[in-house]
Amino acid sequence: MKTVFWGTPEAAVPFLGYLLKNHEVVAAVTQPDKPARRGNELQKSPVKILAEEHGIPVLQPSDLKDPSFISRLNGFKAETGIVVAYGRILPSGVISAFPKGLYNIHFSLLPQLRGAAPIQWAILNGLKKTGVCSFKISETLDTGEIFSRREVGLSPDETSLTLKKKLIPLGIEALEETLRTIGTGRTRGEPQAGTSTYAPKIKKEDARIDWRASAAEIDRKVRALALLGAFCAAPDGKVLKIISARPLEGPANGDPGTVASIDGKNGFVIKCGTGSLLVTRVRPEGKNEMDAWPYLQGHPLKPGDCFRI
Repeated sequence: MKTVFWGTPEAAVPFLGYLLKNHEVVAAVTQPDKPARRGNELQKSPVKILAEEHGIPVLQPSDLKDPSFISRLNGFKAETGIVVAYGRILPSGVISAFPKGLYNIHFSLLPQLRGAAPIQWAILNGLKKTGVCSFKISETLDTGEIFSRREVGLSPDETSLTLKKKLIPLGIEALEETLRTIGTGRTRGEPQAGTSTYAPKIKKEDARIDWRASAAEIDRKVRALALLGAFCAAPDGKVLKIISARPLEGPANGDPGTVASIDGKNGFVIKCGTGSLLVTRVRPEGKNEMDAWPYLQGHPLKPGDCFRI
């Protein structure tokens, strides 16, 4: 069965790898190359790199409705398309190019957490379980019929990185099941049932720490944004990203945002709206990640110092 793969980031690479080993991939569609963070050199997406290594044609449309792109897509005569974290909503002209359908692997238990950042919002919302769904793409966001579903529990210290590692193998299982189902000639799934919730793209403001929130809420933010880094303003006025922390129970001195204590070489404790947070790993402005203790050697803190709200 001829297939076109749609995806962009590192998380999509294992899915393309599976398809390359087990199915006929005739093309890969990914986002246009973007400038690297430092310098002006254009950077290929991880999906493009893998596709080129295997001699697969790569398409990088800036306009998904461009007739020349649609014509080229139709020229591959693919029966199905598989989408994993491509990063854009696909228009009707793209959807209709695949006689057996276009299928998305989505990292949530739909209709929960429709949208661009389901892994992060599962942690931010304090969910006890999440999972992966494969569904047939329609013209509205993440609303299509379900073909496969896998569930997984979240541990108390789950981060977006550890959760992604759990979900990718389950996603490949869901992809396998979906392709077997399509192979039997069935192209209808089960309607989504239940209350829908949304997981919009994470904005910079979502990563800002408000020390008036509870320690549990701030801990979830730190874990959910482990790669991006939840941030605040340190007492010296510079931006500090908190990469790893642990909520503490019991009373702590001071107002929210106040340094309550220095916990030896473990880190430093900040008072929250409810409870406090032991900060163990940080990324100072303009520097690499480091444990809290080395940070304290260059940025001495004492009880009573205040992180801005």
